[in-house]
Amino acid sequence: MRFRLRYGRHEFDLPLGTTHLGRSVDCQVTLDDPQVSRRHAALIVDEAGARIANLGSRNGVTVDGVQVLEPALLSHGVTIAIGSERLVFLVVDDE
Repeated sequence: MRFRLRYGRHEFDLPLGTTHLGRSVDCQVTLDDPQVSRRHAALIVDEAGARIANLGSRNGVTVDGVQVLEPALLSHGVTIAIGSERLVFLVVDDE
């Protein structure tokens, strides 16, 4: 099973490990939005699945409208809101 992130017209493969999202050019997914912190959130992919964590940002992270307070397990098709940006999490079945 593979995981992808859809952002606008782009889709990104999510590798095993941690993918950082934020305004910083050091992040793997850069979001150009003044409501987004430099290192806003992290997507963690491991054998158990994929989770998203807020990295202490002021404006927070929501998954399908629910505020993320602890790392949240992601499922196919959920919408992640970071600032005014909306991203869709996808599970890709290799079969």
